Amino acid sequence: MESSCTIEGRPTEVEGILGAVIELGQLTHTPTPYMDTVYANVKLLEKTVQHY
Repeated sequence: MESSCTIEGRPTEVEGILGAVIELGQLTHTPTPYMDTVYANVKLLEKTVQHY
C-alpha cells in the first residue's frame, strides 16, 4: 500500500476496496469501526505522502 503511494506515485485503491465495505455497512446499518479506522489512516497517509 505505501509503495503504491510513494514509489510509483499512484493513489491507493482504498475507495474501491474499503469504500465498498463501508458503504454496504451503512446501507445495512452494520457498524464497520475497523474498516472506518483503516480507511481514515490510508487517506491520511495519501495526504501526507502527497506533500513530500
